[in-house]
Amino acid sequence: MKKRVLLGTLALTFMFSASAFATEVSEKDSESVKSYSYTNEDNFIVKVQEKTFTPLSDGSGITLAASPDWTCSTKLGKAFKFPVPQAQLFSTGETKSSFVASKLGVVTRLYHNGGILATASDTQSNTNLAAATAWQGTMILPSYDAYGYSNHTFESKGYSSWYPETREDYNGW
Repeated sequence: MKKRVLLGTLALTFMFSASAFATEVSEKDSESVKSYSYTNEDNFIVKVQEKTFTPLSDGSGITLAASPDWTCSTKLGKAFKFPVPQAQLFSTGETKSSFVASKLGVVTRLYHNGGILATASDTQSNTNLAAATAWQGTMILPSYDAYGYSNHTFESKGYSSWYPETREDYNGW
């Protein structure tokens, strides 16, 4: 009888410690990063850095059966801006969720030679998208030493929050 109780206790202890170990997955482990580029409608190359994250339940209450996928990106490129048709640099920060999130936000900045040229931000509640675009302005700049940098906010009840940063460099293409 003592052997059965001891074996049962050991089995339960192992199961609880194994399940506790399985829930201690680092948030970094579920983050993926990719970079790509495409040609926009003005025939300029736009470079993108994109991060995707699947948040873990924070254990505070009811969560959806499937975890949301959160995606954020910084897009950097040139486009014609009107009324004066001039090619200008832009940085767009985008924050998306596959499900409606409690709060999504983005602050994006366009830098040149270490200084901020422009900034833009957007914060939304109970939505699945926040996006902002920072434009260069009317001054003409050489096409190098510029980058876009964005800070993102993902908050949703029942899930761990995520505050990533994305950056894309211009490098004179």
